[in-house]
Amino acid sequence: MFYRTTERKSAFTLIEVLIASLLFTIVGYGIFRTWSQITYNQAVAQARGAAKTDVEIIARRLERDIAMARAKSIPGNSGVDGITMTITKKDDGGGAPKDIDISYARAGNELSRTESGNTKALTSNLKTFTWDREPTASGVIYLTIAVETPVRGTDVTQTHSQESMATVKEEAIGAGDDARWKRSGDLLDSW
Repeated sequence: MFYRTTERKSAFTLIEVLIASLLFTIVGYGIFRTWSQITYNQAVAQARGAAKTDVEIIARRLERDIAMARAKSIPGNSGVDGITMTITKKDDGGGAPKDIDISYARAGNELSRTESGNTKALTSNLKTFTWDREPTASGVIYLTIAVETPVRGTDVTQTHSQESMATVKEEAIGAGDDARWKRSGDLLDSW
């Protein structure tokens, strides 16, 4: 008698291959969705940070320039298209201080700052820009700034807004001449 020895070859059955393919597909889809969400969250965070940075830079520059503005050099009571003022700036060469005109101008969604003929764009994503003078306090100006930055690769935007107050120091100091205000020396003399 002859016995035939059959070698048993190890191989995957079709069902095992299908189950393995299904598991790899599910795991791959989970990894893809997680990676997509991480990328989206990163893009949102970058847009939010860019909007906040733009607003803070604009507000800081405006507050600084308004604080240095010459008395009564900011015309009008309010505006949405820009603000113009004159400041006195020291000469870097050690010469006499000189008056410089500074203007902030809005054109659509762009806000730019012009000083001595040099224009620098501050943002191209401006949503809101307004300023109003306080009617009762001398030299107080309220600012409202909002920037809306698009999230990369989507139709979503991130908005950051800030309201702040700036004081034209020269006008505020001049308020001491008003009869309603007492100077510290007057208070000490009548003590």
